[in-house]
Amino acid sequence: MDEVDGMSAGDRGRVGALATLIRKTKFQVVSIVNDRILQKMRPLMNATFNMTFRKPEEKMIRSHIMSTAFNLSGVREGMKAPANVIDNLVKGSLNTLSTWKLSSSAMDFDESKALAKMNGKYTLMPLFTVIHEILGPHWWEQTSRKTLNDKMGLYFQD
Repeated sequence: MDEVDGMSAGDRGRVGALATLIRKTKFQVVSIVNDRILQKMRPLMNATFNMTFRKPEEKMIRSHIMSTAFNLSGVREGMKAPANVIDNLVKGSLNTLSTWKLSSSAMDFDESKALAKMNGKYTLMPLFTVIHEILGPHWWEQTSRKTLNDKMGLYFQD
């Protein structure tokens, strides 16, 4: 169940009912809560096992991708990719590397950047990040590589 902390908006008893269901069922229930310390989440604290997840650091992902590039599918592939190429792939996904290996055994910086952008996920940016980007001078200089679509994407952030 995703967004359990948003479940009780305007209605009472839903979190308690979910906690009762979790206690009584023989099946595992995975509940996702963004802010578990809220008062309304207290009934779930005694009925669930708390697992917190952090965003993995770029160093961890980079080392994993580099080992994957060198050892794809359990076979030593020996794919050559510099660290700045791997950093761009971190912004994409781990599956991007496997897909690229099907057609080539090397990659340069521009190819990695284009591939990561093509396979990237659209995400919403925090409000202050959007404001910093819009008001930052680097976006509006003549030498900026940002396109009109990039600027419009900032404008239409929620």
